[in-house]
Amino acid sequence: MPYQFATQHKQGQQAELELDQYFQRWYTITPATPAQQRNGIDRVFEYRGKQHFVEYKCDAKSETTGNFFLETISVERNSVVVKEGWAYTTKAGWVVLYQPKKRRVIILDASRLKGRMRSWESCFPKRVIPNRTWNTHGILVPEDILTTTDICTGANFIL
Repeated sequence: MPYQFATQHKQGQQAELELDQYFQRWYTITPATPAQQRNGIDRVFEYRGKQHFVEYKCDAKSETTGNFFLETISVERNSVVVKEGWAYTTKAGWVVLYQPKKRRVIILDASRLKGRMRSWESCFPKRVIPNRTWNTHGILVPEDILTTTDICTGANFIL
C-alpha cells in the first residue's frame, strides 16, 4: 500500500503543535520562512539572543519497531534520485525526533548525524517507501543507537 502523504502531513502538523507547546517553555519559537523550509528547517528557537535552527520529525512507527526511519533519498523516480533525503540535506542544527503516542522527544545534533549516515547505510536495514509517483528511501536505525551516541543531545523528554 502506498504511503499516504496527506495523512502523514496532517499527523506531522499535529506533532508540530505539540512540540511547539512543549519547547515554548524555554524558547521563543518562530516558524521557518519558506526559504528556511526548503533547507530542512521547521522552526527557529531563540534563547538569550542565540538562535537554533530545528527540524521536526514525527515517527509513530518507531514506537512499535524500536527503529527510526532516517531518510536517505526523499524522491526517487524510475531509479533516478531526484532529491536527497533530509538526513543529508537538512541545514538545521538540531533534528527533533518525536514519538507521538509516547509523547517522547529525542534531540539529535544534525551535523554529527550527517557524519554517521554513510557508515550507517552499510550496516542498518534499508527500506523503500512507495508513494503514488515516487519512492522514498531510508535506513532503520535502532533507538538505542540514536540515544547512546554523541549525536544525541537530549533524550527521553516526555511532553
